[in-house]
Amino acid sequence: MGGGYPPPRNGRPGSSHDVHTPPIDPPASARLGSLLLTNATHHRAPGTASRLRPLASIALSAAAAFALLPTTPTPTLASPPSSSSSAAPITLIGRAAIPGKATDLSGLTDTLPDGTPHNRLGGFGSGIDFLGHDHLYVAINDRGPWDGATPYHCRFQTFEILIDPAGDPDPRARADDRAVCVRLVSTTMLTRNQQPLIGSAAAFDSADQTRQARFDPEGIRLSPTGTLWIAEEYGPYLDEFTLTGEHLRRVTPPARFTVAHPAHLAKEEMPPFNTSGRQPNRGFEGLAITPSRERLFAVLQSPLIQDGALNEKNKRRGINTRIIEVDVATGRTREFIYQMHDASHGISEILAYSETGLLILERDGGEGLAADFRRVYRADLTDGTHTATDVSSVNTLPASGLPPGVTPLRTTELLDFTLGAFGLNGESMPQKIEGLCFGPPLPPSAEFPNGRLTLIVTTDNDLQGKQPSWFWVFAVDPALLPGHTERAWSAE
Repeated sequence: MGGGYPPPRNGRPGSSHDVHTPPIDPPASARLGSLLLTNATHHRAPGTASRLRPLASIALSAAAAFALLPTTPTPTLASPPSSSSSAAPITLIGRAAIPGKATDLSGLTDTLPDGTPHNRLGGFGSGIDFLGHDHLYVAINDRGPWDGATPYHCRFQTFEILIDPAGDPDPRARADDRAVCVRLVSTTMLTRNQQPLIGSAAAFDSADQTRQARFDPEGIRLSPTGTLWIAEEYGPYLDEFTLTGEHLRRVTPPARFTVAHPAHLAKEEMPPFNTSGRQPNRGFEGLAITPSRERLFAVLQSPLIQDGALNEKNKRRGINTRIIEVDVATGRTREFIYQMHDASHGISEILAYSETGLLILERDGGEGLAADFRRVYRADLTDGTHTATDVSSVNTLPASGLPPGVTPLRTTELLDFTLGAFGLNGESMPQKIEGLCFGPPLPPSAEFPNGRLTLIVTTDNDLQGKQPSWFWVFAVDPALLPGHTERAWSAE
Protein backbone atom coordinates (compact mmCIF):
# COMPACT_ATOMS: atom_id res chain seq x y z
CA MET A 1 0.00 0.00 0.00
CA GLY A 2 1.43 3.33 -1.05
CA GLY A 3 0.58 6.92 -0.33
CA GLY A 4 2.33 7.26 3.00
CA TYR A 5 -0.35 5.34 4.89
CA PRO A 6 0.48 3.18 7.88
CA PRO A 7 -0.45 -0.49 7.47
CA PRO A 8 -3.78 -1.67 8.91
CA ARG A 9 -3.42 -2.96 12.45
CA ASN A 10 -4.69 -6.21 13.96
CA GLY A 11 -6.83 -7.07 10.98
CA ARG A 12 -9.35 -4.33 11.69
CA PRO A 13 -10.84 -2.00 9.05
CA GLY A 14 -9.10 -2.61 5.75
CA SER A 15 -8.26 -6.23 6.55
CA SER A 16 -10.54 -7.81 3.96
CA HIS A 17 -13.34 -7.06 1.56
CA ASP A 18 -15.27 -10.18 2.49
CA VAL A 19 -14.64 -10.73 6.21
CA HIS A 20 -17.42 -9.66 8.60
CA THR A 21 -16.68 -9.93 12.31
CA PRO A 22 -19.46 -10.15 14.91
CA PRO A 23 -21.01 -6.92 16.19
CA ILE A 24 -19.25 -5.40 19.17
CA ASP A 25 -20.40 -2.55 21.37
CA PRO A 26 -17.34 -0.80 22.85
CA PRO A 27 -17.94 1.44 25.86
CA ALA A 28 -18.65 5.11 25.20
CA SER A 29 -15.40 6.01 26.93
CA ALA A 30 -13.30 3.93 24.54
CA ARG A 31 -10.43 5.78 22.93
CA LEU A 32 -10.36 6.73 19.27
CA GLY A 33 -8.35 3.71 18.14
CA SER A 34 -10.61 1.03 19.56
CA LEU A 35 -13.81 2.99 19.15
CA LEU A 36 -13.51 3.38 15.41
CA LEU A 37 -11.65 0.20 14.58
CA THR A 38 -13.83 -2.49 16.15
CA ASN A 39 -16.09 -2.63 13.11
CA ALA A 40 -17.88 0.41 14.48
CA THR A 41 -21.14 -1.34 15.37
CA HIS A 42 -21.91 1.35 17.93
CA HIS A 43 -23.77 4.49 16.86
CA ARG A 44 -26.76 2.62 15.55
CA ALA A 45 -30.48 2.91 15.97
CA PRO A 46 -31.69 1.20 19.19
CA GLY A 47 -32.22 -2.51 18.78
CA THR A 48 -30.25 -2.85 15.57
CA ALA A 49 -26.77 -4.03 14.68
CA SER A 50 -24.48 -3.13 11.82
CA ARG A 51 -21.18 -4.42 10.57
CA LEU A 52 -18.16 -3.15 8.73
CA ARG A 53 -18.92 -3.43 5.02
CA PRO A 54 -16.82 -2.47 2.01
CA LEU A 55 -18.65 0.06 -0.09
CA ALA A 56 -18.51 -2.33 -3.03
CA SER A 57 -20.98 -4.57 -1.17
CA ILE A 58 -23.62 -1.95 -0.38
CA ALA A 59 -24.37 -0.57 -3.83
CA LEU A 60 -27.92 -1.17 -4.95
CA SER A 61 -26.80 -1.26 -8.55
CA ALA A 62 -24.19 -3.35 -10.31
CA ALA A 63 -20.66 -3.50 -8.95
CA ALA A 64 -19.52 -1.35 -11.85
CA ALA A 65 -21.36 1.56 -10.24
CA PHE A 66 -18.69 1.60 -7.56
CA ALA A 67 -15.86 1.54 -10.08
CA LEU A 68 -13.14 3.95 -9.02
CA LEU A 69 -12.11 6.02 -11.96
CA PRO A 70 -8.52 6.05 -13.22
CA THR A 71 -6.08 8.85 -12.74
CA THR A 72 -6.67 11.72 -15.15
CA PRO A 73 -3.98 13.56 -17.14
CA THR A 74 -1.78 15.94 -15.22
CA PRO A 75 -3.07 19.51 -15.59
CA THR A 76 -1.29 22.80 -15.19
CA LEU A 77 -2.30 25.20 -12.44
CA ALA A 78 -4.66 27.90 -13.61
CA SER A 79 -2.54 30.59 -11.98
CA PRO A 80 0.47 29.26 -10.05
CA PRO A 81 1.61 31.57 -7.24
CA SER A 82 4.50 33.70 -8.44
CA SER A 83 6.48 32.88 -5.28
CA SER A 84 6.12 29.17 -6.08
CA SER A 85 7.01 29.14 -9.77
CA SER A 86 9.22 26.08 -9.31
CA ALA A 87 6.45 24.05 -7.66
CA ALA A 88 5.02 21.01 -9.39
CA PRO A 89 1.51 21.35 -10.79
CA ILE A 90 -1.44 19.95 -8.87
CA THR A 91 -2.56 16.58 -10.20
CA LEU A 92 -5.73 14.57 -9.78
CA ILE A 93 -4.70 11.17 -8.40
CA GLY A 94 -8.11 9.56 -8.73
CA ARG A 95 -11.77 9.72 -7.85
CA ALA A 96 -14.42 7.45 -6.41
CA ALA A 97 -18.21 7.57 -6.78
CA ILE A 98 -20.77 6.21 -4.33
CA PRO A 99 -24.20 5.54 -5.86
CA GLY A 100 -26.99 7.80 -4.73
CA LYS A 101 -29.12 4.87 -3.52
CA ALA A 102 -26.45 3.23 -1.35
CA THR A 103 -27.32 2.71 2.33
CA ASP A 104 -25.39 3.61 5.48
CA LEU A 105 -24.85 1.65 8.70
CA SER A 106 -27.36 3.51 10.87
CA GLY A 107 -29.69 0.53 11.05
CA LEU A 108 -32.67 2.82 10.41
CA THR A 109 -35.53 1.18 8.53
CA ASP A 110 -38.09 3.97 8.25
CA THR A 111 -38.77 6.30 5.35
CA LEU A 112 -38.81 10.09 5.60
CA PRO A 113 -42.02 11.95 4.68
CA ASP A 114 -40.66 12.79 1.23
CA GLY A 115 -40.03 9.11 0.51
CA THR A 116 -36.26 9.10 1.11
CA PRO A 117 -35.04 6.01 3.00
CA HIS A 118 -33.75 7.22 6.38
CA ASN A 119 -30.63 5.07 6.02
CA ARG A 120 -29.61 6.45 2.62
CA LEU A 121 -25.86 7.00 2.30
CA GLY A 122 -25.62 10.48 0.83
CA GLY A 123 -25.26 14.10 1.80
CA PHE A 124 -22.09 13.29 3.74
CA GLY A 125 -19.85 15.43 1.55
CA SER A 126 -20.56 18.64 3.48
CA GLY A 127 -17.30 18.22 5.39
CA ILE A 128 -14.52 15.69 5.88
CA ASP A 129 -11.48 15.28 8.13
CA PHE A 130 -8.67 12.76 8.52
CA LEU A 131 -8.47 11.00 11.90
CA GLY A 132 -4.71 10.64 11.78
CA HIS A 133 -4.38 6.87 11.56
CA ASP A 134 -5.53 3.71 9.81
CA HIS A 135 -6.74 5.50 6.69
CA LEU A 136 -9.84 6.68 8.58
CA TYR A 137 -11.86 9.83 7.83
CA VAL A 138 -15.05 11.29 9.26
CA ALA A 139 -17.55 12.88 6.87
CA ILE A 140 -20.50 14.96 8.04
CA ASN A 141 -24.04 14.70 6.71
CA ASP A 142 -25.97 17.96 6.51
CA ARG A 143 -29.64 18.43 7.50
CA GLY A 144 -31.03 15.94 5.02
CA PRO A 145 -33.13 16.16 1.86
CA TRP A 146 -35.22 19.08 0.64
CA ASP A 147 -33.70 21.93 2.62
CA GLY A 148 -34.88 21.07 6.09
CA ALA A 149 -38.31 19.77 5.11
CA THR A 150 -37.88 16.41 6.91
CA PRO A 151 -37.01 15.24 10.46
CA TYR A 152 -33.76 13.71 9.21
CA HIS A 153 -31.64 12.36 12.09
CA CYS A 154 -28.25 14.08 11.74
CA ARG A 155 -25.17 11.85 11.63
CA PHE A 156 -21.60 11.46 10.46
CA GLN A 157 -19.97 8.64 8.52
CA THR A 158 -16.56 7.09 9.03
CA PHE A 159 -14.77 5.95 5.88
CA GLU A 160 -11.55 4.13 5.15
CA ILE A 161 -9.82 5.75 2.15
CA LEU A 162 -6.74 4.17 0.62
CA ILE A 163 -4.70 6.19 -1.86
CA ASP A 164 -1.95 5.00 -4.17
CA PRO A 165 -0.91 7.13 -7.18
CA ALA A 166 0.64 4.01 -8.71
CA GLY A 167 -2.84 2.68 -9.39
CA ASP A 168 -4.04 -0.04 -7.02
CA PRO A 169 -4.04 0.86 -3.30
CA ASP A 170 -5.20 -2.57 -2.11
CA PRO A 171 -4.15 -5.97 -3.49
CA ARG A 172 -7.52 -7.36 -2.31
CA ALA A 173 -9.50 -4.78 -4.29
CA ARG A 174 -11.44 -5.50 -7.44
CA ALA A 175 -9.64 -5.16 -10.74
CA ASP A 176 -11.41 -1.90 -11.50
CA ASP A 177 -10.14 -0.21 -8.33
CA ARG A 178 -7.12 1.89 -9.07
CA ALA A 179 -5.76 4.91 -7.24
CA VAL A 180 -8.51 5.45 -4.67
CA CYS A 181 -10.36 2.84 -2.63
CA VAL A 182 -13.21 3.88 -0.27
CA ARG A 183 -15.04 1.75 2.30
CA LEU A 184 -17.73 2.67 4.81
CA VAL A 185 -16.75 1.80 8.39
CA SER A 186 -19.50 3.23 10.59
CA THR A 187 -22.46 5.58 10.87
CA THR A 188 -22.74 7.72 14.01
CA MET A 189 -25.99 9.41 15.03
CA LEU A 190 -25.80 12.87 16.66
CA THR A 191 -27.67 13.39 19.92
CA ARG A 192 -27.99 15.92 22.73
CA ASN A 193 -29.15 14.73 26.14
CA GLN A 194 -29.91 11.41 24.46
CA GLN A 195 -32.35 13.08 22.07
CA PRO A 196 -31.77 13.11 18.31
CA LEU A 197 -30.68 16.28 16.56
CA ILE A 198 -32.74 16.64 13.42
CA GLY A 199 -32.57 18.63 10.21
CA SER A 200 -36.15 19.89 10.25
CA ALA A 201 -36.30 23.66 9.89
CA ALA A 202 -39.51 23.60 11.92
CA ALA A 203 -37.78 22.27 15.06
CA PHE A 204 -36.61 25.68 16.28
CA ASP A 205 -37.01 27.21 19.72
CA SER A 206 -37.80 30.91 19.50
CA ALA A 207 -37.40 31.30 23.29
CA ASP A 208 -33.88 29.83 23.36
CA GLN A 209 -32.26 29.07 20.02
CA THR A 210 -29.24 27.49 21.70
CA ARG A 211 -31.44 24.61 22.89
CA GLN A 212 -33.39 23.95 19.70
CA ALA A 213 -33.50 20.46 18.22
CA ARG A 214 -32.98 21.58 14.63
CA PHE A 215 -29.42 21.08 13.50
CA ASP A 216 -27.62 21.59 10.19
CA PRO A 217 -24.03 20.27 10.34
CA GLU A 218 -21.77 21.58 7.60
CA GLY A 219 -18.12 21.19 8.69
CA ILE A 220 -16.23 18.72 10.87
CA ARG A 221 -12.74 18.68 12.44
CA LEU A 222 -10.93 16.43 14.93
CA SER A 223 -9.91 18.07 18.23
CA PRO A 224 -6.63 17.38 20.07
CA THR A 225 -8.55 15.36 22.69
CA GLY A 226 -10.20 13.06 20.16
CA THR A 227 -13.56 14.80 20.10
CA LEU A 228 -15.16 16.32 17.02
CA TRP A 229 -15.99 19.97 16.32
CA ILE A 230 -18.93 20.54 14.01
CA ALA A 231 -19.95 23.80 12.33
CA GLU A 232 -23.75 24.23 12.55
CA GLU A 233 -25.57 26.44 10.07
CA TYR A 234 -28.98 27.16 11.60
CA GLY A 235 -27.62 29.10 14.59
CA PRO A 236 -24.92 29.40 13.55
CA TYR A 237 -22.93 27.61 16.25
CA LEU A 238 -19.80 25.55 16.84
CA ASP A 239 -20.55 22.28 18.63
CA GLU A 240 -18.28 19.69 20.20
CA PHE A 241 -19.27 16.01 20.18
CA THR A 242 -17.83 12.77 21.47
CA LEU A 243 -16.92 10.10 18.95
CA THR A 244 -20.09 8.30 20.00
CA GLY A 245 -22.10 11.29 18.77
CA GLU A 246 -23.14 12.83 22.10
CA HIS A 247 -23.15 16.61 22.34
CA LEU A 248 -20.61 18.07 24.79
CA ARG A 249 -20.77 21.84 24.47
CA ARG A 250 -21.77 24.70 22.21
CA VAL A 251 -19.81 27.82 21.31
CA THR A 252 -22.13 30.71 20.52
CA PRO A 253 -20.68 33.46 18.29
CA PRO A 254 -21.32 37.17 18.90
CA ALA A 255 -24.97 38.20 18.61
CA ARG A 256 -24.38 39.80 15.20
CA PHE A 257 -24.24 36.30 13.69
CA THR A 258 -27.69 35.11 14.82
CA VAL A 259 -31.18 36.18 13.79
CA ALA A 260 -33.53 37.56 16.43
CA HIS A 261 -36.59 35.86 14.94
CA PRO A 262 -36.02 32.29 13.73
CA ALA A 263 -38.69 30.79 11.52
CA HIS A 264 -39.64 27.63 9.65
CA LEU A 265 -39.78 29.30 6.25
CA ALA A 266 -36.68 30.94 4.81
CA LYS A 267 -38.56 34.01 3.61
CA GLU A 268 -39.68 34.68 7.20
CA GLU A 269 -36.07 34.90 8.36
CA MET A 270 -35.26 37.57 5.79
CA PRO A 271 -35.87 41.33 6.12
CA PRO A 272 -38.10 42.85 7.35
CA PHE A 273 -38.47 40.04 9.91
CA ASN A 274 -34.72 40.18 10.65
CA THR A 275 -32.35 43.05 9.97
CA SER A 276 -29.18 41.36 11.21
CA GLY A 277 -27.65 37.90 11.50
CA ARG A 278 -26.98 35.14 9.02
CA GLN A 279 -29.09 34.76 5.92
CA PRO A 280 -31.40 31.70 5.76
CA ASN A 281 -29.33 28.60 4.96
CA ARG A 282 -26.23 30.79 4.83
CA GLY A 283 -24.72 30.35 8.29
CA PHE A 284 -21.46 28.54 9.12
CA GLU A 285 -20.69 26.47 6.04
CA GLY A 286 -17.05 25.54 6.59
CA LEU A 287 -14.73 24.77 9.51
CA ALA A 288 -10.95 24.72 9.91
CA ILE A 289 -8.66 23.86 12.79
CA THR A 290 -5.03 24.99 12.94
CA PRO A 291 -2.24 22.39 12.85
CA SER A 292 -1.66 22.97 16.60
CA ARG A 293 -5.43 22.44 16.97
CA GLU A 294 -5.62 25.39 19.32
CA ARG A 295 -7.86 27.59 17.14
CA LEU A 296 -10.95 27.09 15.00
CA PHE A 297 -12.00 29.10 11.96
CA ALA A 298 -15.63 29.06 10.84
CA VAL A 299 -16.74 30.74 7.64
CA LEU A 300 -20.19 31.96 6.69
CA GLN A 301 -21.56 30.84 3.35
CA SER A 302 -22.52 34.44 2.52
CA PRO A 303 -22.40 37.87 4.19
CA LEU A 304 -24.48 38.71 7.26
CA ILE A 305 -27.72 40.58 6.57
CA GLN A 306 -26.32 43.79 8.09
CA ASP A 307 -23.15 43.51 5.99
CA GLY A 308 -24.86 44.75 2.83
CA ALA A 309 -25.95 41.23 1.94
CA LEU A 310 -29.26 42.01 0.24
CA ASN A 311 -30.89 44.67 -1.87
CA GLU A 312 -34.39 46.05 -1.30
CA LYS A 313 -35.88 42.96 -3.00
CA ASN A 314 -33.82 40.59 -0.80
CA LYS A 315 -31.60 39.60 -3.73
CA ARG A 316 -27.97 38.93 -2.87
CA ARG A 317 -25.55 41.76 -3.57
CA GLY A 318 -22.90 41.60 -0.81
CA ILE A 319 -19.45 40.03 -1.09
CA ASN A 320 -17.89 40.74 2.34
CA THR A 321 -18.06 37.41 4.14
CA ARG A 322 -16.93 37.02 7.74
CA ILE A 323 -14.59 34.32 9.05
CA ILE A 324 -14.58 33.93 12.83
CA GLU A 325 -11.55 32.63 14.70
CA VAL A 326 -12.13 30.94 18.08
CA ASP A 327 -9.46 30.13 20.64
CA VAL A 328 -10.57 26.69 21.82
CA ALA A 329 -9.14 27.11 25.33
CA THR A 330 -10.28 30.65 26.12
CA GLY A 331 -13.23 31.18 23.77
CA ARG A 332 -11.71 34.47 22.60
CA THR A 333 -12.75 35.40 19.07
CA ARG A 334 -11.52 37.50 16.16
CA GLU A 335 -13.20 38.15 12.81
CA PHE A 336 -11.75 38.62 9.33
CA ILE A 337 -13.17 39.42 5.90
CA TYR A 338 -13.04 37.27 2.79
CA GLN A 339 -14.33 39.05 -0.30
CA MET A 340 -16.16 36.76 -2.68
CA HIS A 341 -15.62 37.17 -6.39
CA ASP A 342 -19.34 37.54 -7.06
CA ALA A 343 -22.38 38.09 -4.83
CA SER A 344 -24.10 35.05 -6.34
CA HIS A 345 -21.34 32.76 -5.09
CA GLY A 346 -21.01 31.06 -1.73
CA ILE A 347 -18.21 29.74 0.47
CA SER A 348 -18.34 25.97 0.94
CA GLU A 349 -15.29 25.11 3.05
CA ILE A 350 -12.21 26.39 4.83
CA LEU A 351 -9.06 24.39 5.63
CA ALA A 352 -5.98 25.46 7.60
CA TYR A 353 -2.57 24.59 6.16
CA SER A 354 -0.55 26.54 8.76
CA GLU A 355 -1.26 28.53 11.91
CA THR A 356 -2.23 31.53 9.77
CA GLY A 357 -2.72 30.05 6.29
CA LEU A 358 -6.15 29.02 5.00
CA LEU A 359 -7.60 27.37 1.92
CA ILE A 360 -11.06 28.71 1.02
CA LEU A 361 -13.45 26.98 -1.38
CA GLU A 362 -15.69 29.40 -3.29
CA ARG A 363 -18.19 28.26 -5.90
CA ASP A 364 -21.25 29.20 -7.89
CA GLY A 365 -24.56 27.34 -7.71
CA GLY A 366 -24.38 25.78 -11.16
CA GLU A 367 -24.49 22.09 -11.95
CA GLY A 368 -23.27 20.13 -14.96
CA LEU A 369 -22.65 22.36 -17.95
CA ALA A 370 -23.96 25.36 -16.00
CA ALA A 371 -21.16 25.09 -13.43
CA ASP A 372 -18.67 27.84 -14.16
CA PHE A 373 -16.89 28.94 -10.97
CA ARG A 374 -15.53 26.53 -8.32
CA ARG A 375 -12.10 27.34 -7.02
CA VAL A 376 -9.86 26.98 -3.98
CA TYR A 377 -7.97 30.08 -2.88
CA ARG A 378 -4.96 30.36 -0.62
CA ALA A 379 -5.05 33.11 1.99
CA ASP A 380 -2.94 34.09 4.99
CA LEU A 381 -3.82 36.25 7.97
CA THR A 382 -0.34 37.71 7.73
CA ASP A 383 2.10 37.01 4.93
CA GLY A 384 4.88 39.50 5.57
CA THR A 385 3.43 42.21 3.33
CA HIS A 386 0.00 42.70 4.89
CA THR A 387 -2.06 41.68 7.90
CA ALA A 388 -5.79 41.07 7.72
CA THR A 389 -7.80 43.34 10.00
CA ASP A 390 -9.74 42.01 12.96
CA VAL A 391 -13.25 43.43 12.37
CA SER A 392 -14.78 42.26 15.65
CA SER A 393 -15.58 45.87 16.51
CA VAL A 394 -17.17 46.57 13.11
CA ASN A 395 -20.87 45.82 13.40
CA THR A 396 -21.86 46.51 9.79
CA LEU A 397 -20.09 46.40 6.45
CA PRO A 398 -20.92 47.73 2.98
CA ALA A 399 -22.05 45.41 0.20
CA SER A 400 -18.69 45.92 -1.54
CA GLY A 401 -15.59 47.82 -0.65
CA LEU A 402 -14.53 48.17 2.96
CA PRO A 403 -14.33 50.92 5.61
CA PRO A 404 -11.03 52.88 5.75
CA GLY A 405 -8.32 50.95 7.55
CA VAL A 406 -9.90 47.52 7.03
CA THR A 407 -7.77 45.00 5.13
CA PRO A 408 -9.44 41.77 3.95
CA LEU A 409 -7.74 38.45 3.46
CA ARG A 410 -5.68 38.62 0.29
CA THR A 411 -5.98 35.54 -1.84
CA THR A 412 -4.12 33.59 -4.50
CA GLU A 413 -5.88 31.02 -6.67
CA LEU A 414 -4.64 27.51 -5.93
CA LEU A 415 -7.00 25.12 -7.70
CA ASP A 416 -9.74 25.43 -10.32
CA PHE A 417 -11.93 22.34 -10.52
CA THR A 418 -13.25 23.34 -13.94
CA LEU A 419 -9.88 22.92 -15.66
CA GLY A 420 -10.42 20.63 -18.60
CA ALA A 421 -7.33 18.58 -17.87
CA PHE A 422 -8.89 17.28 -14.63
CA GLY A 423 -11.82 15.84 -16.56
CA LEU A 424 -14.30 16.90 -13.88
CA ASN A 425 -16.31 19.49 -15.80
CA GLY A 426 -19.15 18.79 -18.17
CA GLU A 427 -22.55 17.24 -17.60
CA SER A 428 -21.39 15.21 -14.60
CA MET A 429 -19.99 18.19 -12.64
CA PRO A 430 -21.74 18.15 -9.22
CA GLN A 431 -23.43 21.30 -7.97
CA LYS A 432 -22.11 21.10 -4.43
CA ILE A 433 -18.37 20.69 -3.93
CA GLU A 434 -18.20 21.13 -0.17
CA GLY A 435 -15.58 19.14 1.77
CA LEU A 436 -11.79 19.60 1.98
CA CYS A 437 -9.14 17.95 4.11
CA PHE A 438 -5.54 16.83 3.95
CA GLY A 439 -4.75 13.14 4.08
CA PRO A 440 -1.35 11.58 4.82
CA PRO A 441 1.43 12.99 2.63
CA LEU A 442 2.77 11.00 -0.26
CA PRO A 443 6.36 9.82 0.29
CA PRO A 444 9.34 11.52 -1.40
CA SER A 445 10.40 10.19 -4.77
CA ALA A 446 12.96 10.99 -7.44
CA GLU A 447 10.41 13.18 -9.19
CA PHE A 448 9.11 14.75 -5.97
CA PRO A 449 12.01 14.81 -3.46
CA ASN A 450 9.91 16.76 -0.93
CA GLY A 451 6.92 14.47 -1.28
CA ARG A 452 3.43 15.79 -1.96
CA LEU A 453 0.35 16.48 0.09
CA THR A 454 -2.93 14.71 -0.53
CA LEU A 455 -6.02 16.91 -0.70
CA ILE A 456 -9.34 15.06 -0.41
CA VAL A 457 -12.44 16.76 -1.84
CA THR A 458 -16.03 15.59 -1.29
CA THR A 459 -19.36 16.49 -2.86
CA ASP A 460 -22.85 16.71 -1.34
CA ASN A 461 -25.65 15.10 -3.36
CA ASP A 462 -28.44 16.17 -0.95
CA LEU A 463 -29.41 12.49 -0.64
CA GLN A 464 -30.82 12.49 -4.17
CA GLY A 465 -30.92 8.89 -5.39
CA LYS A 466 -30.01 9.71 -8.98
CA GLN A 467 -26.84 11.58 -8.06
CA PRO A 468 -23.62 9.93 -6.84
CA SER A 469 -21.42 11.26 -4.06
CA TRP A 470 -17.82 11.88 -5.11
CA PHE A 471 -14.40 11.66 -3.50
CA TRP A 472 -11.69 13.45 -5.49
CA VAL A 473 -8.05 13.09 -4.41
CA PHE A 474 -5.40 15.58 -5.54
CA ALA A 475 -1.63 15.68 -5.06
CA VAL A 476 -0.29 19.10 -4.05
CA ASP A 477 3.34 20.23 -3.93
CA PRO A 478 3.99 21.69 -0.42
CA ALA A 479 5.82 24.57 -2.12
CA LEU A 480 2.40 25.87 -3.19
CA LEU A 481 1.49 26.38 0.47
CA PRO A 482 4.20 28.55 2.08
CA GLY A 483 4.61 27.74 5.75
CA HIS A 484 2.66 24.50 5.48
CA THR A 485 2.69 22.69 8.82
CA GLU A 486 1.73 19.11 9.52
CA ARG A 487 -1.07 18.74 12.04
CA ALA A 488 -0.21 17.59 15.57
CA TRP A 489 -1.83 14.27 16.33
CA SER A 490 -2.68 13.11 19.85
CA ALA A 491 -1.55 9.73 21.09
CA GLU A 492 -3.93 6.90 20.30
